[in-house]
Amino acid sequence: MKQYILSLTAVLLVFTLQAQSNFNFTPTNSSATFIGQAQINGFQLTSNDTIAVFDSSGNCCGVAALIDFSGNAYINLVIYGDDVTTPTIDEGMNGNENFFLHLYDSSDDTILIYKSIDSLVSFTGWSNTNGAPLTQYNDPNMIYDFTFSIYGCTDPGAVNYDSFANTDDGNCCYDGDLCLGSFYYGGKIFYLDGNGGGLIAAESAITDTVKWGCLGQEITGADGTGVGSGYQNTLDILSECTTVGIAADICNNLTLNGFNDWFLPSIDELTEINNSLFAMSYSGSFWSSSEIDSAYSFKQNIPSGMIWNTSKFQANKVIPIRSFLIGCTDPLASNYNVNANIDNGFCIINGCTDPLAFNFDATANTDDGSCIAVALGCTDPLAFNFDATANTDDGSCIA
Repeated sequence: MKQYILSLTAVLLVFTLQAQSNFNFTPTNSSATFIGQAQINGFQLTSNDTIAVFDSSGNCCGVAALIDFSGNAYINLVIYGDDVTTPTIDEGMNGNENFFLHLYDSSDDTILIYKSIDSLVSFTGWSNTNGAPLTQYNDPNMIYDFTFSIYGCTDPGAVNYDSFANTDDGNCCYDGDLCLGSFYYGGKIFYLDGNGGGLIAAESAITDTVKWGCLGQEITGADGTGVGSGYQNTLDILSECTTVGIAADICNNLTLNGFNDWFLPSIDELTEINNSLFAMSYSGSFWSSSEIDSAYSFKQNIPSGMIWNTSKFQANKVIPIRSFLIGCTDPLASNYNVNANIDNGFCIINGCTDPLAFNFDATANTDDGSCIAVALGCTDPLAFNFDATANTDDGSCIA
């Protein structure tokens, strides 16, 4: 009976490990034990993770759940040898055959091969020890660190530096670049629309708490909640609520870093700020420009993201924002964008670009096919030798 219970326990253990990691192996009467610790990119693992060994033919020769003890993940892995009584079946290790460690990471549902997929490490020295530890793999303090590439920006000086990344993805972003978190035209970019436009927030919030204003008065039109509605909300508030020092008024009258076109963000714009790379530089409850009715408007807590319907009489902090749109800002250009406030350097000025042409236009950068060749001759209609086809006088006119 005792032997039956032990056998059943072993079968259940094998079944559990196979179900957990999808590793399949067959225990045999020859074995040796591999001892050590396992990590992934220097991070500790847990008992939910599974270690396995494969021979050079790709056969799984043993599986064990990691042992989580005092914050370390220990390996106590039995590696089984081939069963000599079944010569047509390869159940495990043969002689000095090399073997490989595989790790099932339960947190990511991923199987890794030691040391990495780009640098596989094989182990040697297996022999049948009847389950005893292998001489060269019996150190419980020996760490086997499975590595894999975590792509991201690895430059600590970049605004999107990723402390977890170990492989640079070539997408580091710096102040002045068009990317989230970059300091750009007066503040930090927290939203990009994908079409050359975006929103910028002041680096520091106005911490002096102020009221939304005009309690008891419902403002016409100041009910926009989406991204892009904060500017119009602010105009609507100021057109009907003339109280000095309210949230919208403070933003509208702010001059910061050379810019004076700041406004009070809508509630969705506040959410974008809260989700941005630098949200932790703010802390507290902040007014939005999104009105609910005559008594209430929306506010949001950063960094928790909680949104409340709040009395306009209540005092809260303010984050001024401004918008930008990159485009052609030259009114004389054919692609002039009246809404652009940052020139993209690609304004199109049509005209004749041939410096030898009669109608050469030095301001043009795009030839429109209108160039007229120079035709020399007398251009004085009163002259004896007037030439009606000439467009450039050559000084040959005869009175």
